[in-house]
Amino acid sequence: MERRRFQRFNVNGRIRGEIISSSDVELQDISPGGVRFLTTRRMNPNSNCTFTLNFNGKKISVNATVVRSMLKGTKKVNNDYLPIYEVALEFNNIDEIRDDIETIIQELLSEKITIK
Repeated sequence: MERRRFQRFNVNGRIRGEIISSSDVELQDISPGGVRFLTTRRMNPNSNCTFTLNFNGKKISVNATVVRSMLKGTKKVNNDYLPIYEVALEFNNIDEIRDDIETIIQELLSEKITIK
């Protein structure tokens, strides 16, 4: 079994993400090394992209590589069904953005979450 280099943190929709020339994505989790999200756009493994994180008024753009892209299901939009892909990205320039990502993770961890 492959061991992760970084611990991942669940974001529960509290961070927005964008891929240049794509629709918004729904982040599932984040780590200092990458993100996992849902999108309606198919992305090819090993392809490169620019990913922008938006959280509490902060924007961080990072170059990333698609590690995994799998069809997870569909969703109905108007009278059409769109594919939903789960995509995992690995950040390429970790040293340049590590402090920013770790700040976001610390802010997520410090938020009080009420379970009903």
